Amino acid sequence: MKKFEILKLLDEYATQSNCKKKGVASILLLDGEPVNYGINEVMLPTTKVNCEKCETRQYKNELSLCPAIHAEVACLSSADLSQEGRYSLVVSYSPCPDCCKIIMSKPDVSTIYVTEPKNSEISENDKAAYGITTYDDLADILLAGRNYIRLWDMPDDFEVM
Repeated sequence: MKKFEILKLLDEYATQSNCKKKGVASILLLDGEPVNYGINEVMLPTTKVNCEKCETRQYKNELSLCPAIHAEVACLSSADLSQEGRYSLVVSYSPCPDCCKIIMSKPDVSTIYVTEPKNSEISENDKAAYGITTYDDLADILLAGRNYIRLWDMPDDFEVM
């Protein structure tokens, strides 16, 4: 698939998210063809409650309190990786540290394509410990050993495999 095709598909999936802050999608590819996807979803015990009504929203700086399932987790936890071929993962934004761990736990996923940087600030502890300032920088370190491709640097006709 071409970059512009995968971006359109990601946007379509992201609109299904019930997270009011940001719709995020992730697509698992097998030999360049979509085989699974995931979106970030708020999964609270009550029906269809979104983050606007979520009690943890009062803690605006505590992302760890967010009850949403991230798109990468939703995609990879339900994926069947038993077929022969080359698996790649396309993600809307640079993955957070927890999502990087999930990705690294799936050795069959050889390439991670990221469509946009997540430039939000990371904690002061992580800045000091790793000498980095963004989630994109952190994902670069945590996904070492995998092909980590920034699609925002690639032309529209770039082939996503």
